[in-house]
Amino acid sequence: MLIGDELYGVAEGGAAGFWGYGTIFKTKTDGQGFTTLHRFAPLQGRDRPTNDDGAFPRAGLVRSGSFLYGAAAEGGKAGSGTIFKIDPDGSSFAVLHHFAPYSNAENADGARPMACLAVSGDMLYGITHRGGRNGGVIFKLNTDGSDYATIHTFSQLDARSLTNSDGAFSECKLSPSGDWLYGAAGSGGEGGRGTLFKLAAVGKDFQTLHHFTRGKYNQQTHDENADGAWPDGELIVAGDWLYGTASQGGAHGNGTVYRLKPDGSGFKVLHEFSEIRENKNLDGSHPGALLVSGDTIYGTTSGAGPAGCGSVFKMNTDGTEFTTLLDFASDGSIPRPSLLLEGDTLYGTTGFGGAGGGGTVFKLRTDGANFRVLHSFKSVPLPPSLTD
Repeated sequence: MLIGDELYGVAEGGAAGFWGYGTIFKTKTDGQGFTTLHRFAPLQGRDRPTNDDGAFPRAGLVRSGSFLYGAAAEGGKAGSGTIFKIDPDGSSFAVLHHFAPYSNAENADGARPMACLAVSGDMLYGITHRGGRNGGVIFKLNTDGSDYATIHTFSQLDARSLTNSDGAFSECKLSPSGDWLYGAAGSGGEGGRGTLFKLAAVGKDFQTLHHFTRGKYNQQTHDENADGAWPDGELIVAGDWLYGTASQGGAHGNGTVYRLKPDGSGFKVLHEFSEIRENKNLDGSHPGALLVSGDTIYGTTSGAGPAGCGSVFKMNTDGTEFTTLLDFASDGSIPRPSLLLEGDTLYGTTGFGGAGGGGTVFKLRTDGANFRVLHSFKSVPLPPSLTD
């Protein structure tokens, strides 16, 4: 989240002992003024640890009015996660929703929100990784925390094939556009490798747009197929197209970038990430969420690349002129999925590496020049994120 000259984000761990339970932070775009706005409280208990505010915020923040909103994947009164808001100066932190207890990962209102929230007007939309019939739910609530409602519950997976009709286990942010919400589920579907879908914002007319296919299994790359597998980033609505990534699949099993029409037609793979040898390749592997600006797509990969630590890339929206802008090495590794764009500058985070070993906040120009680490986190095993 970028407001003026300040970047806002969450760190999944840190700030409370060696492991930590997560923080909300801000830092200026020149790297100065790093401030921790909120430290999530320690968890209590063994089977399903609880606290008052949540723990392990995995995704970024969104803004509506004068507040920032986010989700914590665990903790809360039932240990199933929370939705929260906070003022940009760090004051007025409040939990808007505690997800309900679950048994065998099933409940009525979802559990473990692991994707960034989406905002449209005075309404927040989100998706949970578990709960419902085990595969998660899509939910909405007002920005004041009222009127929480489940608007879609993903169907139960077949125990043997791990398939269903609509998908399951999403960690991808929803994308509101007009009267629709567009999204991706990381598993399930007819091939058991995830789905793309849309849903009316009022909670009706769920439609599956694409089922990723079950391909040839390779012990190293897992899935090799024609379209991708295990989608791991939000669907980006840009013009007449939806753009997204699959973290695996494609000819070499290392992921794809694709596009399709909002009605599900015209699916096309724009880029297949190349074969890996000794943990390295030329373009990276396992891509995350994209950023689309005009006729250019920007993105990150969490693996491979020339140094084996992930990369930042760009390409045209028709799939041409793929270019690696940055290969991570000692200056950070395993970049988090989302990038922010302001003018000709990209901002992002890495999950590991940097001077402190615990990940970095970085910036670089859209031509790949002027890379700079803005902040290095101390070594903790859970990574930071600006947004998803």
